[in-house]
Amino acid sequence: MSYSHQHLPGAKFPSDLRTPTLGLASSHLVCSVALTGVLALQAGRWWVERADDDASAAEALGASARGGGEKEGHKPEFRTTRQGDVAVGLTTAST
Repeated sequence: MSYSHQHLPGAKFPSDLRTPTLGLASSHLVCSVALTGVLALQAGRWWVERADDDASAAEALGASARGGGEKEGHKPEFRTTRQGDVAVGLTTAST
């Protein structure tokens, strides 16, 4: 197979391919930066949720070690956050 253009150092890049190649490279760069940002945000969210889970587990362990369960007059409340996760909290029971 014979090529009309040899790949030599200093050989000029074909001018008709320069603009499409730069456009493709820049769009790939934008996509890779955006996906890296999404990955960083997801890792941060996982880290915060893991810290919250560790804190709530330690809190529950401490409460069970003291012999106190749920406090009288409080009941668990389930609500959905903006991200669609279910959050649990305690509210005062009205009598």
